[in-house]
Amino acid sequence: MQGRSWRAAAAAIVVFGTAVPAGAATAPDALHVRADRILSSFPASAVAIADPTNGRLLYGKRADTPLPAASLLKMVTAILVAERLRADDVVTISAAAGHARDDQIAWRQGATFTVDQVLHGMLMESSNGAAIALAQRIAGSLPAFARMADARAAQLGATHTKIVDPSGLDAPGQHASARDLALIASAFLKIPWLAHVAVTKSYSIPWPDGTNAKLGNLDRFVNVYPGAVGVKNGYTSVAGNCVAAAATHGGKTLIVVVLNATHVYDTAAHLMDAGFATSTIATWEPDHLPISVPASVDSIRSRAAAKTRDVATVKHGGRSLLPILIVLILVLYGVRVAQIRRRRIRRRRERRRARIAATRAQIEHRYAKRVSTPRALPLRENGEPRRTRASSYR
Repeated sequence: MQGRSWRAAAAAIVVFGTAVPAGAATAPDALHVRADRILSSFPASAVAIADPTNGRLLYGKRADTPLPAASLLKMVTAILVAERLRADDVVTISAAAGHARDDQIAWRQGATFTVDQVLHGMLMESSNGAAIALAQRIAGSLPAFARMADARAAQLGATHTKIVDPSGLDAPGQHASARDLALIASAFLKIPWLAHVAVTKSYSIPWPDGTNAKLGNLDRFVNVYPGAVGVKNGYTSVAGNCVAAAATHGGKTLIVVVLNATHVYDTAAHLMDAGFATSTIATWEPDHLPISVPASVDSIRSRAAAKTRDVATVKHGGRSLLPILIVLILVLYGVRVAQIRRRRIRRRRERRRARIAATRAQIEHRYAKRVSTPRALPLRENGEPRRTRASSYR
């Protein structure tokens, strides 16, 4: 009897001990409550908040749903570039790269650049031509690179990712989930070369015409959020505004992926604040210094040229800014002169119409006065003989 009571007490303790954690697990934690409140004001199609040290998903909304991811897929292209190429390797711009759709940089077909230069163009300005040129340099063709990128994404644990175009432009069958992109961003940040490029604000590339093409980082999260360490932004008409954001605070790093949000940077910033305020994250800070990136001949020549001359350049092609400013000033001057001439002609016509109207009014007044007061004719007196028709002509 005593043994039965002991076993019953032990069973009760086990049941109680297992029931409490299960009930606690179902209750939403502080991050879920705060993130749900944020997404009610800043909606998005999918969201993932992850710890890059172990890939643990801290919060997710449709995190495993495959969706178009736009240029966020360039992170996979960058990982393959860092793993298979050297910074000073030469890349020749092909016809497909030189005529890429919706490209931010006018790469010249047949021109040669270093891998590091083209990589800066792909990550900073999200150049589609740069992604195509690097993919062809790695695999020889775009279909071969797509197969290679799919295999590498699967190795990273991105099981809902399918890559067709290395640039991330909309293509049938191409998609990724928010959780997959968080895992890819974690692998991206663990490569110092890529982490360094992701936070670079400005970069100069020597152009074939002798000028320098100045690049700027188009990722607003990197430029605005305190402690931002990357990673990539993107947009297409199908995918909408997307961002894979990463930031470091107090030696701890957090990754936030937002897909298809109207205010994507605000959404990512609020979710990042909520993650740092409520989550327990392992201490880890990515190293942003490149791993002994060898200086190429072109980069050395460009630094030397930058010291000797200051070339006024504009990005997206490396053309001089002065002729464009001169043409713009001349166009504005011509438009202003044409406006003044049209105004003078309009005033002259209005004065002429006013004079014509005044003259017409005077004529009508005089005519009306003459018609209203007819001339009085003398009447024939009674008894006066009537003249004949013949006498009237005498």
